[in-house]
Amino acid sequence: RFLKPPQKGDPENMVEKFEEQVNLAGEVIIKTADISHSFMQWEQHKEWSYRVLVEFFEQGDEEVELGMAISPLCDRYDCMIASSQGFFIGHFGKGSLDNIGRIIQPGASGHRDLTVLVSLADQNIHKWKDEEPDVSPPTINLN
Repeated sequence: RFLKPPQKGDPENMVEKFEEQVNLAGEVIIKTADISHSFMQWEQHKEWSYRVLVEFFEQGDEEVELGMAISPLCDRYDCMIASSQGFFIGHFGKGSLDNIGRIIQPGASGHRDLTVLVSLADQNIHKWKDEEPDVSPPTINLN
């Protein structure tokens, strides 16, 4: 089982395996926290999504000015925001929550909390679909 603490008398490799699992669990939690806007209420999630997009688009604008190829997701004139956000939440956000679900002990209260977060993620995916006709990437800024 994942994150099963070694017992007295276990072979040394069990201790090493446990330490590796603890490090991996920490990495998963940090990465999930980094993208946690996916699990916020809609208005907060949308604001943080736009903040990231503004950074991407500003990078793309600078790349154009320097005569460079525009990096993926950084072209404000060729970005499908609603579908890319839905994809991101569905695959990376919910995938991270699935991994955290494997870390939490069965029956722990954290499983109920994960259910709420998955529900918020699903709601945000649907809101992006609803918003798609009204999102205009070239005009997004935070000023």
